[in-house]
Amino acid sequence: MIMAVLMLLPVCASAQNAGLQKMASILKKTSTITADVVRTRHREAVTKDAVAKGKFTYKNSSKMNIVFSADDKLIMEGKTFTMVRDGKKRVAEVGGKSPMEPMLNMLSCIVSGTELKNAKVEDNGSVVTITPQTANGKKQKRQMYQSFVLTIDGKNHLLKSIRLNEKGANYTQFDFSNVIQK
Repeated sequence: MIMAVLMLLPVCASAQNAGLQKMASILKKTSTITADVVRTRHREAVTKDAVAKGKFTYKNSSKMNIVFSADDKLIMEGKTFTMVRDGKKRVAEVGGKSPMEPMLNMLSCIVSGTELKNAKVEDNGSVVTITPQTANGKKQKRQMYQSFVLTIDGKNHLLKSIRLNEKGANYTQFDFSNVIQK
């Protein structure tokens, strides 16, 4: 859910993916991005959404982190993702057997600039929808995320928001503001 907080989508774009391509070209020239981020967790069974405010930092496509508090953060270094939630640390590597594997693969591809496989990509330039695909129907049903929706800012060509759609009407959304790019 929080792994997708990637404001940077370098090069996972093919010719038909205009939004991803434009963002990739901007990010190739970027060494640092900082931003405020608001995470909204919506659950069908809960009346009120859970909202948290934090800071996002990106450095040279190899390190990203988002920190809401000391006990609630995500750190990505290379292909290693570390999530701290309620003080409990979880580490996942791309290529492992984590239930978050489709998302980890997508994020690794986006950051490393390698080809995005096993996913359907719809890109109209300002909204990109990525839907993980698998030939195994049982595995498809067990995926944590049904799709990822990225909204790209028309001015700076970076992300305005990322929405992680889960089963049913559940989702986690990250909204970025006060973006500083160097």
